[in-house]
Amino acid sequence: MSPPTDPVESAKRLRFLAMNMVVAGLIVGVGLPVLFLLLRIEVAPTSLGVDAAWLVAFAIMIFDFVLAWVFWRRASAVQRGAMPDKAA
Repeated sequence: MSPPTDPVESAKRLRFLAMNMVVAGLIVGVGLPVLFLLLRIEVAPTSLGVDAAWLVAFAIMIFDFVLAWVFWRRASAVQRGAMPDKAA
C-alpha cells in the first residue's frame, strides 16, 4: 500500500501513531514493572535493589515517548505545509 499523498491524512496518521506510541510506552514502562511487583517476579536483581527488567522497561518507555514526540512534530510540520499561507 502506498503512503497517503494527502498531507492532512498523513498528519492524522502520524498523530495516531504518536498516541499509540505513548500508550505502548505507558503499558511497558509502568504496567510491566507493576505486574512484576504484584507477582513478585525478579528477573535480574541489581546491587541497587532494582530489577534490571524495570530499567529496561523504563528505557523502552523513554524511547517510545521520544518517537511519539518526533511523530507529533512531523505531523505538525506536515499540517503546516498543507495549510495555505495566511500572509499571501
